[in-house]
Amino acid sequence: MPENRGMHTGINDQTDLPKGTNYLFLIGIDSYVHINRLRNAVSDVLAVKELLTQRYQFEEANTIMLTNEQATRNQITQKFRYLVGKLAEQDSLLVYYAGHGHYDDTFDAGYWIPVEGSEEIGSFLPNSSLIEFIKPIKAKHVFLVSDSCFSGTLLAETRDAFTDRVKDLPSRWGLCSGRKELVLDKSLFATSLLDFLQTNTEEKLLVRDLISYVERNTANNAEQTPFGSRLKNVGDKGGEFVFELKESQAVAWQNAVQQNTLQSYKEFLEKYPQAQGSYIFQAENALIQLNEAIDEQAYQTAQRANTAPAYDKYLQSHPQGNYTNEAKAQKRQLDWAEKRRKADKAFERAGRINTITEWEDLMDTYYDFDDLVAKAKVAISEIAHEDEDKGNKQLLAQAEKERLEQIAKEKREKLAKEQAEKERLEKERLAKQEETLWQSAKENNLVKSYQNYLDKHPKGKYAFDARSRISQLEQIEKQNKQAEKERLEREKLAKEAQAKQIEEERLENERIAQELSERTRTRAENERIAQELSERTRTTAEEKTRTRAKKIVTPKPTQ
Repeated sequence: MPENRGMHTGINDQTDLPKGTNYLFLIGIDSYVHINRLRNAVSDVLAVKELLTQRYQFEEANTIMLTNEQATRNQITQKFRYLVGKLAEQDSLLVYYAGHGHYDDTFDAGYWIPVEGSEEIGSFLPNSSLIEFIKPIKAKHVFLVSDSCFSGTLLAETRDAFTDRVKDLPSRWGLCSGRKELVLDKSLFATSLLDFLQTNTEEKLLVRDLISYVERNTANNAEQTPFGSRLKNVGDKGGEFVFELKESQAVAWQNAVQQNTLQSYKEFLEKYPQAQGSYIFQAENALIQLNEAIDEQAYQTAQRANTAPAYDKYLQSHPQGNYTNEAKAQKRQLDWAEKRRKADKAFERAGRINTITEWEDLMDTYYDFDDLVAKAKVAISEIAHEDEDKGNKQLLAQAEKERLEQIAKEKREKLAKEQAEKERLEKERLAKQEETLWQSAKENNLVKSYQNYLDKHPKGKYAFDARSRISQLEQIEKQNKQAEKERLEREKLAKEAQAKQIEEERLENERIAQELSERTRTRAENERIAQELSERTRTTAEEKTRTRAKKIVTPKPTQ
């Protein structure tokens, strides 16, 4: 009995898409660690990758592939996480899984089985997790293909009407190799999918057409029922994934012919080095014709300019051109004419200057013009004879010039001596004036005197001493002012202390006088009181005496 892909399996889809780019995420597992191995899952994934990157608008650089030991649950999850951050809104993603799947009838749930999956359901990747992975992907289209057992649990059991805006609307589609059933390891599902994509000639292929073919062809030839539909609850809005063929040789050739440039034909030959039919011959022939036309046009441009730089430019850009010899000949003629023009101009200049040196330079530079060289020799000979006649005159003129220069020199020296003497006398006068002013300042020894010296001689002989004296005098004056201030302060304090002492003595005398007065008043009062007491005592005694006497003389009343 053939092996199947039904141990425990699940499906997971997500992509990594730059803006306007198709991305592939491929997962294929044969070498399971703990469960039965498969034989064809990895080869199916590689075939899908090769077909899509060669015939359709998918590129190797935008492909993520995990096979065998790479396809762990963690790695699959991490790649989906990466795709969430990578994809832009205009991108598209195709996810293809080939490996074991599992269905749990208790929970009615399907799973992908990563490479480390075991008999324990906890080691599987649930379809529900795949749905959560797909939800945050920003891509315009996501198409999930799952070639595993029980993968149909991912899809909705609905079909919708066709719309011509399928490419513009976001879509989330899935295609599974079976519903809730086992599928063969030798996958007719993968074969059907690859055959249809390989033989398709439509420039744009809708995913529903691919699904329809795979469903019909697989069901007719194997005991499994592939099923394709929209994914449930992941952001589908009625759009549809579209497979677009890469440019064909015929279309590429037409584009090259329309452009009709060297670049377009070169690019065609580089892209299709083994092109079919007569394309290679036509492209090479077109390149030859264009090169010849460009060569002729470039030579005509040089002819119109008719300058040495123009012919140089032609020779540099067309070293093997049809007009190389003509261009070189024309350039030589123009170079000779230009050199002759410069030689004639140099001859005119030499004639104006008319010196032996100038004529010799002309002969050295333009030695190949015999007529100019001959004229230059004649001119040199004439200058030599003229110089001989002028020699004596020049000697006399030179002697006269030297005599006049000597007179002028002597006059300048005399004026210089007079000026020096004048400056010396002025310097002596100023020095004497400065000395007198300094002696006066020293005698007065006042800040004002020294400052007067500095005002008139700020950089004088005694300027430093004057500033030092001023500093000393200002310091002394400051000290004197401080001493005077302290003396006045002491006198003030002495006067205040003396006044305070006098006042204290006055107050003390007043206190003593008052105390003496109080004592005198108290003594008089005491005497008065003593007198009053004495009077009272005497009076009391007299009263007592009278009372006793009265008692004696007064008869007792009759009984």
